[in-house]
Amino acid sequence: MSEIPDFFDRPRLSETGGWTDRGFDGYDIEGIVPESPHNGHTDAPDLGPPVRATSLVEGRPPVDVIEMKSTPLQDTGRDTSKHHIEGQVAGRPVSLIARKYEQRYVEAWKAYREAGLPVVPTLRVDPVRDRLIMTDLKADGGELYGKNLSLTLNDELPRDRPPNPAVDEHFLRLMSGEDRGKVVDRVLDIGEQATAQRIVLPIDDPLELKVSPDGRWEVLSVDLALGYRWKAPTPEDEEFIGSANYTRVRNFLGRLGYIAERLAQRQREH
Repeated sequence: MSEIPDFFDRPRLSETGGWTDRGFDGYDIEGIVPESPHNGHTDAPDLGPPVRATSLVEGRPPVDVIEMKSTPLQDTGRDTSKHHIEGQVAGRPVSLIARKYEQRYVEAWKAYREAGLPVVPTLRVDPVRDRLIMTDLKADGGELYGKNLSLTLNDELPRDRPPNPAVDEHFLRLMSGEDRGKVVDRVLDIGEQATAQRIVLPIDDPLELKVSPDGRWEVLSVDLALGYRWKAPTPEDEEFIGSANYTRVRNFLGRLGYIAERLAQRQREH
């Protein structure tokens, strides 16, 4: 593997405060996993009553989620009590993410969708446990490259799920090959689109790069709690929105460059 060129600006500590510049709707299930050890077995454990999760998309029916296993996820930022849920919906195995309910997250998710910005495709409310349940973007074996992974690598911590070397290799090729310009263009386009819609991207974790095992990739916003839409901005406010979004997407690009360098370094060491 060739070394990664220094083509992204690194986020500066003064700008980021130490890396912080302060679907499963209906039966179209998002997060289907290939197999479940209990699926179809007569000796499957008693999974208890299902949780009824209500969609935040108007017209989508509620779904009953049977929770088989819940694993706390490592959170390198704010305490959001995230969990990886393995369970069933309509008799089919699913992999989902749950986080504590935050009204500002819900409002940001709706605003982003309305503005056409890329976000996690499904979001539902579990009122009994006061939490949000959403698509697991890693259900296909892919990886998210952004704030959490950069801090995990920086602190030499284990990832919340075992890394897929093939996916990391796809990421490194993407960052060092001809397609890196497409990633940069996509990131900058999202920043401009957010600015045009008067949306301020999250200050500490504006975007994530999702890479799938087959090499496909997409850029989207995942941790939306610190993102918001400015309802009636003044000209000065609009200038701030544009400046803030530009800084935050540049910091994100710098973070991708840092992740690429750390992963390439690990390859050389092993």
